[in-house]
Amino acid sequence: MTTAETLRSATEDDVASALDGAYVSLPLADPAAALEFFNRMVDLLLGEDAGTGE
Repeated sequence: MTTAETLRSATEDDVASALDGAYVSLPLADPAAALEFFNRMVDLLLGEDAGTGE
């Protein structure tokens, strides 16, 4: 599965998992919150070390 397919296959449960323990919550109020949510989704779906070579 490509990276794009992995990200597009995210479910509501994935969103809930990404937000669990985050300092942001829905609705996202500002760009910083949106970026935090995006980064948590990438970490969840691709792994925290995705793209770092680790």
